[in-house]
Amino acid sequence: MVYRHDWRILSCILQAGFVKKRATTLKSFERVGNILIHDKKMKKITIAIMSIIVMIGCTEKNNELIESSQKDATTSINKLEYAYVDGNLKIETDSTDSAPKIEFRASDEYLATIKKIGDTPNGLRKNVSAVSSLVGKQVGVIAGTYAPTASYDVLEIFMDCEDTRNANGTEGWTGGNTVDRNVTLKLCLVPKSLFSSYKYTRYAVLSLDYGWDNMIERFFDNEDSNNQNKIILKGEVINQDKIRTKLGGGITQNKNTTLCFYVYDQDIKNGMESFPDLGIQYGVFGSTAENSRGKGWISIDDEDSKNANQCWYNWNNLARADASGWLEDAKSIIEPGQNTKIHMFRAR
Repeated sequence: MVYRHDWRILSCILQAGFVKKRATTLKSFERVGNILIHDKKMKKITIAIMSIIVMIGCTEKNNELIESSQKDATTSINKLEYAYVDGNLKIETDSTDSAPKIEFRASDEYLATIKKIGDTPNGLRKNVSAVSSLVGKQVGVIAGTYAPTASYDVLEIFMDCEDTRNANGTEGWTGGNTVDRNVTLKLCLVPKSLFSSYKYTRYAVLSLDYGWDNMIERFFDNEDSNNQNKIILKGEVINQDKIRTKLGGGITQNKNTTLCFYVYDQDIKNGMESFPDLGIQYGVFGSTAENSRGKGWISIDDEDSKNANQCWYNWNNLARADASGWLEDAKSIIEPGQNTKIHMFRAR
């Protein structure tokens, strides 16, 4: 026979099993075991309940162990990066230094974390709540050399490059960009609607949006020590929150930089014969065999130590062996690796 107080005892056991640790639950069984139900059927039910509670306790412990190991793994692959603080001594040397230049990749574990970020869908990854009218309507083109920018907003992206034996370089036409031991990309924000595929070559513009169709995304591992990265819009330095609200999700910068480039494939049949006249001298990203106005490239010396550079084209990670076709297409615009080469040419 089962008495009313037996049901209360069972209820207490169940609550103990879900709320307390497994050891506490077993003690509860011991305390009430001598007054439990005498009915055979109820004994079976009680034993089944006890088994379930023990299994739950084991599962909870297993989850704790997995969580702990994940935290340990995260801690073990952390990359030491810190921002510049006024008063810090920042030493930068160039490649003429006689000492050898040593560069090496980050561990596979660290690179996997970067790749995981890049493979996360936009809504989860960026949590972008851009409200500016610029988003989706404007793109960045390379400002001309010492040329006026008219009424267009100017965006400057300063990347703090490798400090030790820096090997930044340029060749040919690079517009208004500045390259010394660091790199500043200078861009004019212009209407996206004016651009389309070009008849003679593939090219790209800086995207203020984030996406994966017709998009190259480059993660630049900038200098780790005393990092001085900054984004300047219309002469004002803006932080990441303002980057998102004033520009969009296509640009991310903290101690590293992520840029997105919208790619226009070559269209021999229906493509533009010439680039739109914006009233200013400007360039776009890419390389072309024939361009009388000028072409060139910027070579960026990214972080030497535990380098974590990554690049995606149409959501394909270009470090993968099966992405070789995408890699070849991307190289006419950006050559990825432990350092970065960005191709560009003057459009007008």
